Amino acid sequence: MEQENLFKSKVITETCKTCKHSQRWECNSKFFYYCGITASGRTDNGLKKIKLKDVACGKHESVEETK
Repeated sequence: MEQENLFKSKVITETCKTCKHSQRWECNSKFFYYCGITASGRTDNGLKKIKLKDVACGKHESVEETK
């Protein structure tokens, strides 16, 4: 019961969307996002495919937003 409350109360602020290593690749009319520092053997370019809503990994570095 206590574990459920811990998971519900945890607010995730760091995502792949805020990481400076995320890369956007365009293929015809679609966009795919990849992590620039995590390797993958499944993709042709050797980079790990990500979703921007994913929780950030340990290699996360925030991009300072300019206003």
